[in-house]
Amino acid sequence: MSSWVQTSQFLVEDVYLRICEFDHFHAIDAPNAAIIYQHANYQGKAKTLLPGKYDINDIGIENDTLSSIKVPNDWEVTLYLHHNFTGDTKVFTSSSSYVGNDFNDQTSSFVLED
Repeated sequence: MSSWVQTSQFLVEDVYLRICEFDHFHAIDAPNAAIIYQHANYQGKAKTLLPGKYDINDIGIENDTLSSIKVPNDWEVTLYLHHNFTGDTKVFTSSSSYVGNDFNDQTSSFVLED
């Protein structure tokens, strides 16, 4: 299991964000951003992302490693099995400590919508 290397507090637009760095990945604990995790139960390497379309390799995360995801209220996250938003899909409208056997360590791209 990875351990936190650095924790700092910042004031950004009147919202305190906890910025955590581990294993060369950054995770910002913020109410208006999604966080994807390498392992189930929100463990391992993590990446905080704003709404958009993402191919795993384009954001510096190894392909087929996503296992859990934190989803802000009123957001929708669509996972795709393959790159370029192709293949089977799975939609989340709330956080999931485990994306399920069908998508665990198999996601290659995803869309975040608020």
